Amino acid sequence: MFSSNVTTHSIPALRNPRRRQRNNSDESVKPPKAKRQRSNFRQDGGEAAVAKHNVDERQQQREEPMPEEVIANILGDLALRGPRKPEKRGDHADGAITLSSNDFYTVAHLPSLPDHIKEDPSAPLRYTITSSNGYCLALSQHEAIVWPYAIPPQSLTPSTVLKFSIPTPSKSPDDPLPLGTFISKSAEGNPGLMVVVPSTGKISLWETVSTAAILGLMKQRQNGIQGEIPGVLSGEVATEIINAEPSGIIITLSTGRLAHVSIRDSQGKPGISVQLLRGTSRGGGIGFLSGIRSVLSGSSWKRRVAATKAGMSSQRGQRDIIIATSAGEFELWDIHWNNGSTLKSQVDAKQSIINALGSTSNIAEEEAQNTFEVLDFVFASRHPIDYGPGNLDDAATGAILLWILVAVSQNSSLTYFIVGLKITHSEVTADAVHPINLRNHYVEPNSSWSPHLYVPKPGDSAFVIFDKGVVISSLAPFGDLTPVQLLENINPLPPPFQDYIRFREGNEYIVQGCGSEDCNDDYMYPSCVLMIRNFGLIRISALPRQSANGVDGNKITAKSRLEQAVFYGSMKVNPLDFVGYHELRSDPTELEHAALQISDEILRCRSKFISTTTPSIGQQLKMRAIALHDLAVYLKRFHVHLSPLARWELLWGAEKMAAQRAIWRVQQGNEENRPSKQTHLALILSKMGENHRTKIESGSGESDVVRHWFIYDTWRMEYIIPWILNGLRKDESHMGRTVDRQFAEQVCEACDLSLAALETAFQFREDNATLYGVGDEFADDDAVIMAQYSDLPEFWTSKQINYSETEQLLDLELNICRRRPAASGSDPSITQTAKVLNTIRENIPRQFRAFASLHKERTMWCAAQVDPQIQKNGRMLEKSHVENRKPQLFKLAAIGLLEESITLAENFRDMDALVELMVDLHEQIKEQRPPRRPEDDSSGLDEGTKSWKLRIDKYFERFGEAWADAFFTRHINVGQPETLLIMHEYQEYVTRFLRSHPAYSKLSWINDIVGEHDYSTACTTLKQIAVEQESDLWSKRVEVALAKLTRLAVFEASGSLPSNLQTQLQPFDDLVQMCNIQDLTCEHILPALHGAIDEGAALQLAMEQFANHVVRGKPTHRELLHRSFSKLVARTPMGAEELINLLTLMDPVQFLEGVEFQDSLAGREFFFAFTALKAGTFPHPEQQGHEYREALQMLIWRRCMLRDNWEIINRAGEKGDREVESNVFNTTLAETVRQLANGLDRNVCLSLQSYTPSRILKSDILPSWSHATLAPDQQISLVQELDAEADLLRTYIEKGRLDDWFSLIINETRGRHSTPVREENNTTSVGEIY
Repeated sequence: MFSSNVTTHSIPALRNPRRRQRNNSDESVKPPKAKRQRSNFRQDGGEAAVAKHNVDERQQQREEPMPEEVIANILGDLALRGPRKPEKRGDHADGAITLSSNDFYTVAHLPSLPDHIKEDPSAPLRYTITSSNGYCLALSQHEAIVWPYAIPPQSLTPSTVLKFSIPTPSKSPDDPLPLGTFISKSAEGNPGLMVVVPSTGKISLWETVSTAAILGLMKQRQNGIQGEIPGVLSGEVATEIINAEPSGIIITLSTGRLAHVSIRDSQGKPGISVQLLRGTSRGGGIGFLSGIRSVLSGSSWKRRVAATKAGMSSQRGQRDIIIATSAGEFELWDIHWNNGSTLKSQVDAKQSIINALGSTSNIAEEEAQNTFEVLDFVFASRHPIDYGPGNLDDAATGAILLWILVAVSQNSSLTYFIVGLKITHSEVTADAVHPINLRNHYVEPNSSWSPHLYVPKPGDSAFVIFDKGVVISSLAPFGDLTPVQLLENINPLPPPFQDYIRFREGNEYIVQGCGSEDCNDDYMYPSCVLMIRNFGLIRISALPRQSANGVDGNKITAKSRLEQAVFYGSMKVNPLDFVGYHELRSDPTELEHAALQISDEILRCRSKFISTTTPSIGQQLKMRAIALHDLAVYLKRFHVHLSPLARWELLWGAEKMAAQRAIWRVQQGNEENRPSKQTHLALILSKMGENHRTKIESGSGESDVVRHWFIYDTWRMEYIIPWILNGLRKDESHMGRTVDRQFAEQVCEACDLSLAALETAFQFREDNATLYGVGDEFADDDAVIMAQYSDLPEFWTSKQINYSETEQLLDLELNICRRRPAASGSDPSITQTAKVLNTIRENIPRQFRAFASLHKERTMWCAAQVDPQIQKNGRMLEKSHVENRKPQLFKLAAIGLLEESITLAENFRDMDALVELMVDLHEQIKEQRPPRRPEDDSSGLDEGTKSWKLRIDKYFERFGEAWADAFFTRHINVGQPETLLIMHEYQEYVTRFLRSHPAYSKLSWINDIVGEHDYSTACTTLKQIAVEQESDLWSKRVEVALAKLTRLAVFEASGSLPSNLQTQLQPFDDLVQMCNIQDLTCEHILPALHGAIDEGAALQLAMEQFANHVVRGKPTHRELLHRSFSKLVARTPMGAEELINLLTLMDPVQFLEGVEFQDSLAGREFFFAFTALKAGTFPHPEQQGHEYREALQMLIWRRCMLRDNWEIINRAGEKGDREVESNVFNTTLAETVRQLANGLDRNVCLSLQSYTPSRILKSDILPSWSHATLAPDQQISLVQELDAEADLLRTYIEKGRLDDWFSLIINETRGRHSTPVREENNTTSVGEIY
């Protein structure tokens, strides 16, 4: 039976060479084959080929037949209405729907299923799938259904689906379902059918399935040929039926016995005869198995058969049968059609298999011995590097080459292996082990289903069928390496490809039947076909693989897994599970890269799952958009970790896809409305360079640039936004006062395209932010948004060029609508142009909103960047936008869209524009108001005005102070500040507005009294105005007086006067004192100003009269004096330091000689300087400290001491005492000390040491306020001049004995007054009069 030379022997070589080759009834000449109509769906080059297996007998005689080939040789074509030979089918020729596809295999749904099964997909049925004839058999307890499973569903008609009853069904519904198999076709060309009832052993035989159907319909008594298995034991049932023609049918029983069923009698007529296989071995010449006799005698026959396979046919009417038990025993039987059966060989391969498992898979032998089980086996292929069947009768080279599916318990769970077994006449060798990797998915033992093994031709791929999944494994060692190369390769090779295809949980998807398809002239790839409960038929096809160049070449990548989940996992009905693979839980970086790569391929239309040859661009775009959405759904559903940048890139890609779909809808509308004209999109695409769109390859046959752009350029949608305006600038520049129709239509199309892109993109982003994991960016907190934007590149929607071009397009739309021609009934062209411009006008508010979104995105992105230049550009952009937006809104109102302008201003929160637009609305209401009649109530408001006022009220509620500021500011700017004092309904907002703006303080204190009755705040405001804001001396006096009056009003309102009333009123008196000093100074210089024609002349005269001596050679001090005189002449209120500079730096001038006035300034300049220091207020923070006042006081003393030349006075000491005393006591210093002493109260003492010249010399004197107001070079000059003063003071002390004279002056002044003198440690000084 088995030939050792697996590559050269053929069937004639195995037969008796002296015997003439004959044609028996099974080898008769076949009738002509009917031509098969080609399906419209048939295409070449598909991935999942389907065809019926039909091999010419002459070809079989030339080739060495395999077991399945013999079946095909006997059965032939199984056609119900005459034999048909199908052509080799391509992908989807049978209407198959792809459920999964990758580089290693494809899974397709075969939708051809009878209605009876579709109506009840979960019904308990047993399915038999025969690829050699392309038919599927479904068996229930009472009936059988036969149909061709590999035809398009539209070809599956009631005439091709046969349904008939089983003559002798089982009585109990709990009994096992019937077993069935197809048999060779009759002379009519139709196959036969045998069905056995497992529990009773009843057998029914029909020569053709058509006869069975007819008999079932006619309900005749003779339902085919009947028979039964004799001697069936109690509890014994049939478990398997196989076709072993021409020798008959083999039925396996649960006790391990086998029944041989002959279907022909000795005359060749149909008939059933059944005999159980019994007997002994042939005797001596069986090689290593010789001596084994009566193997099945006694109790040895009771065993569990794992599988039974039909082997070779070495002569007419003969067939070899291989039996494998679960314990690892293999038997070779010779079966003949006339019931002859002989056990040829028996071997135990268990130990060999266990040894192989132990050496390759670390299986413990003891555990393997106890749990070892053979589940299934198949014949090995004739592939040169694989196994093939041989002939054990050939003692030299004969061998049986098998693939065995075994299970061994490992760590309390079953582990499965595919083992290559080689059986020769002398030994059993297990020399190839392929572990089955179920990827941590436990396979539950199922008593109703045992795993099946298929290795279809060419034998390089194995399919292991579990009840809830299929393992597909490569049996080739690695790539295309030969055995010699494998031996020479010292580097460890990666494991062969293997994958576990699982079914989804929850829908009870379970395999109910299976079969295999060989790769041959009719089938493109080796496949297995499964019947899945609650779904239907699927085909899994192993694809040919190229030589692997690395480890990754032999496994499915994370990208491929993700593609399956995206393109197939979202199908409404798909039994496959795509989410449980470890590749999808691998390195997050790899998954992120895979997701970005898939998204990019979809956008570029380079994915193998996206067809570019589609007649409908809309459908193609929709399919790609769905794929991007499914990708995002998967990433979110299974919490795939992605970086923020990756999430944004995925979102941007989906936005581009959505925007392009919107543009396609616009393009379709434009093509329908203007079929004879080139659309604006076609125009700009034709002008666009190849660096902005994909080049159309020459020879591709593609000429439509628009179609090509939609397919291949989604990934760079950002280029289309600025190009929309292209082609319009030239026309706009030459456009006159009116607009022609063609240009208006171009602008209209450009507007539609821009809106389609931007509106859709922004809306898509808002709707899908959460899906893509960037939802936080759309929070109300701008800080949160900017934190996310800092690490992102430019948004494709808001690139700088997109921003500027979109703004220009908006301006173009506004300008063109302002040139709208008047409608004319006599000129259709003008009328049509007006309609187009009206369409543009209606779209402008939408363009405003889209541009506002673009602007916000751009400015926030700029603000979030670390580059200072980008931040600066963002601020400039914001400023420019605010400046341009207001006139744009006004233009929109001017073209008749005032309400829309108001709405936009509300949305933009542009309060300045909104106020102006509301004013325009009020004017419009007044213009539309009908003339008032005498009898109308003049005090009431019309409806329009009431509505307008109601909107104003709502603005206060909605926008709060932002609206109030703009609303009240507008009233003030137009000269209506008094209206704020009568807006009692908005009193709260008026008060907050006025108090928050110092410039409106003069209005604020009035509102505090009139509107709020808050005298205390009014007093504070008045005092603040007088000190910090007032520019007129007389007004300051009035404000101080009013402030004092309001403070008294506060005391009056409280009902009692405070005990320290004078102390609380003293600040107001001090302010009045400052005004008095300034008035005295004005009176003092007034004689010098006679004849001045203006303030400038008066200032010049004052400087000529009073700036000749003290500030000579001191340009900075002269500048300080000039500033003080300018304020004095202008009667502007002066601060304390300014007044001190004026009094201490101007020359002493006496205009009225011999006459002294008590309140005259002449000679009392330093006294009033000290008075100003005491009464002055210092509002600035740097003037608040005690050190500041101390420095000013020492400055006054130093300038006073330097007014006289003490060196000259000291030299006069050589004269008489009276003359010296007269010189000393006539100095400015002595006069100032006397004036201070006369002005002191009795309780104030003079100190001898507090302000001595030596102490002043040691002090660092710098008038900080004056210093700060000077230019930098003047500040340096001021310091130098102050240092010169200090040097002069040092000279007077050292050479003029100024300290001694100062003591003399103090003592003389002390003697004139009764005020007691304190010791040196007394802190009260001469100058401390405050």
